Amino acid sequence: MILRVIFSVVASAWLVSSCWSATLGLSTSTDPAHPIYPWTPPGQQYPKRYVITKVDGTVIFSTDPSATPVNLSWTFTRGEPESPTGLGPHSIQYKQMASGKANPVKFSSNREDNEGNTCITNSKVTCTVIVPEIVFADPKASDWKDLEEKRVVLSDEKLRIKIKGGFESLDHFLALTPLKTIKLKTNGTKPDGADFTVTNQNATFANGVVRVELTRQQLKDLGLIPNQDTDSVAEKSWYDTKPEAGSSLADSEAFAAGVAGELRGRCSPEGTLEDNPENSPLDHSFFKAAGVEVITAEYTNPEIKSKKRQVMNQADIFYYSGHGSHSDGSLANGLKPADVAAYWGEDIDIAIFAGCSVLDINDYNNNYSGAAHTASPGKLWNSVGPSILLGYAFLAPLDSQNSDGIVSAWASNRASQGEALAWMNANDNSNGRNACAIEKDSKYYYFHRTSIFGVPVNYTLTTILASAW
Repeated sequence: MILRVIFSVVASAWLVSSCWSATLGLSTSTDPAHPIYPWTPPGQQYPKRYVITKVDGTVIFSTDPSATPVNLSWTFTRGEPESPTGLGPHSIQYKQMASGKANPVKFSSNREDNEGNTCITNSKVTCTVIVPEIVFADPKASDWKDLEEKRVVLSDEKLRIKIKGGFESLDHFLALTPLKTIKLKTNGTKPDGADFTVTNQNATFANGVVRVELTRQQLKDLGLIPNQDTDSVAEKSWYDTKPEAGSSLADSEAFAAGVAGELRGRCSPEGTLEDNPENSPLDHSFFKAAGVEVITAEYTNPEIKSKKRQVMNQADIFYYSGHGSHSDGSLANGLKPADVAAYWGEDIDIAIFAGCSVLDINDYNNNYSGAAHTASPGKLWNSVGPSILLGYAFLAPLDSQNSDGIVSAWASNRASQGEALAWMNANDNSNGRNACAIEKDSKYYYFHRTSIFGVPVNYTLTTILASAW
C-alpha cells in the first residue's frame, strides 16, 4: 500500500538574530482512503495528526513548493530512508521495526520571510505515523504477555487482545476511527469473520497498549465458536509426540483421513500454525482442549493481521500418539488424567490412546508385578474420560509396526461393528493384541492370553463388566 500525504502545518519558526516569530505554511491534501486523523490531547489547543499504515506500507510525503524554503530536512522515525532532504516527494517505507509504535515525522527548515528575515524551524513534529500491531495475550499472565503459539485459550479462560501503537490514551486510540473495529475470524466456525467494536466500556489501557478481554460467551455470541459445546458438527483432532527416532505421523494422518468430519486441529513437533496444514507445537493446553479453532484478529484498512493463535473447540473424536506410563496413567510430558477432568466433558465422545499401557484395568494378563500389578490406570481415565476409550493395556505397536494400518482398519469398520469391537478387531494381530477398550462405567475389553510354558498360544477377546473391575 502506498499512502500519499502532502502536509499542511503552521510550524513555529524563529529568527536567529531577533527572535522574531513567523510561520511556515505548507498546504495539505491526502488520499481520501487514508485520511489524516486529528486528535486534540486534553488541555491542548491544537490537534495532533496521525497517519495509519501497515508493516511494509509506504507513505509518500510532499511539501507545497510555494513554501520555498532555503533548505528543508526530514526525520521519519523508524522509516526508510529516515533522513531525506528537500521538498519531496519522499517515499518512506515502514518495516517491522516500526510495528506497534508511534513514529513521529519531524522537519527542520531554514527560509526567508517576505521581509527577508531568516526563519528557522528545528525538529518540528508535523504528524505521527502509527503502524498498529494486533497481538493475542496470555489469559493467565498478569502482565498480559504475548500468547505463545502453542498455547490454547481454554473454555474457562478469556480471550485477550492487545492493540499496540504507542497510543497516548484510550480516547486517543478511539479517535483513530479505522482501529476501533476488529474483525475476528476462526478457521472452522466463522472463516468470514465477525466485527467487534472497541469502546470505553469494553477496553482498558496500559503503557500505550489497548487491552480487550472477551469471555467464552462473547465468542459464542459473535459466532466464532458453536453456541453449544455439544454441537451437531462431526469433528476430529489429533496430538502426536513422535516419541522415538524413526517415528512418523503416519498413524495420526491415517486417523484424520479415515474418520469423517471437520479437523479441529493437529498438534505435533513438526510445523507451525502458519504452515499449510496448520500445526500446533506440542503443549498440554492442546491435549486438554482436545480440539481447537485457529483464530485471527485483523483490520481491513489498512490490512493488518495478527499471528494465528488457538481457542478451544472440542472435537468428538480425539487421537493421541505417544508414550504412556502404567504407574499413574500419565502420557508424554507428564499429562495425567486429572489434567483433563475440567475439560473432557464438553463435546468429546471418543479418545484413542495409541501409547503403551494407560488403559489397563486389573492387569488380567499379569504383565506387571508388585505395585504395578494393581495400578489400573484405565480406571483413572474411565473416571474423567468420554464414553469410549480405546488404547492398550501393555506395549502398543510402534509406528513401524503397522499402527497406521490399525487405525485405518478401525475407522473403516466402526460404523458396522461399533467403536470398541472395531478397535479390538483392528488390533487382532501379532502387533496389536495388547489392545483394550473401555465403555465408560460399563465394559472393559481385552485379549485374554493363554500361555504354555510361558509361550502365548491363544488370545481370546474377553469382556469384563464394570461391576467386576
